[in-house]
Amino acid sequence: MKDTEKTMNPAFPFSELDMETWEPKTEHLGMSKRFYAACAAIQGLLSNQRTYPSPLSNEDFKDLVYDSYKIADQLIKQEHE
Repeated sequence: MKDTEKTMNPAFPFSELDMETWEPKTEHLGMSKRFYAACAAIQGLLSNQRTYPSPLSNEDFKDLVYDSYKIADQLIKQEHE
């Protein structure tokens, strides 16, 4: 599996069922695992005021997003080892 496939796998995929045949008719992939993990990382980072004190500057936001995705990438890497 390629690295891009690992990070872009859906976090909460589901299929909508046809109520007459009970067959899947539409597949919804939702958000990627990478995005979901980055959101969780952002929440954790923002809970520590010493790491990212309020108010945040534009540069702080960029750093926060970068750090969150780095954490998410490491989490996904560990999942697949």
